[in-house]
Amino acid sequence: MTNELNATLHQLETEVFETIGNPYSTYRVEFPYTCSFTIPDDGNITRVTIESRSEVLRYGRDEHDINLQLELDQEHGKLTYAKHILDWVGDRTGSVDPKKVDVSYGESHFITPMNNKIIQWFTEKILENE
Repeated sequence: MTNELNATLHQLETEVFETIGNPYSTYRVEFPYTCSFTIPDDGNITRVTIESRSEVLRYGRDEHDINLQLELDQEHGKLTYAKHILDWVGDRTGSVDPKKVDVSYGESHFITPMNNKIIQWFTEKILENE
């Protein structure tokens, strides 16, 4: 499409909007999401998964417009949203009552004998991390 044709179409669209008013409506969009990450400090053994819901306001002519916006939001916003979620959760984990945390254990476990040297090393490692 040429620049001249583009300008003409834009001008016509502007005139139509001025005649009929703003064609956009406001939509509330609620969506589930899951964030999952590992903790580098323990060699990425610990995995944290957060499942939640969020909501945003979007503006468009119809639900198709809103879906197109969400597609771009989700494609381009993963890193900034990840940062937001990490900050939000990090600020609030101290207020979580451990009595209200669900803990489940896996099916397998490993049993390894320890001598006094390994026990001392293990104890010092735990105390250094506290």
